[in-house]
Amino acid sequence: MLTLFAFILVIGVMVFIHELGHFLAAKWVGVKVLQFAIGFGHAIVSYRKGFGLRLGSSQSQYDQLVAKGQDTTGISETEYRLNWMPLGGYVKMLGQED
Repeated sequence: MLTLFAFILVIGVMVFIHELGHFLAAKWVGVKVLQFAIGFGHAIVSYRKGFGLRLGSSQSQYDQLVAKGQDTTGISETEYRLNWMPLGGYVKMLGQED
């Protein structure tokens, strides 16, 4: 059990560093980043400046504010997520479709 935990921890650190490179490169050239995620699937926890730390994703609440034309000043466009399947990660950029 300890070996499995250590394996997931080491993979998680490597994925974080790798995805951080994508994130920083996108920000450097001015591409908007919508999500920075460690893991795949649904969010266990997420953080978005202006909404704070929460269980699950804040994306639907953010999309509703934007759709209604409400002021989103002080709310980050980027959601930082820890997803339930920890073997990977991604950086979702504006214009990138599934």
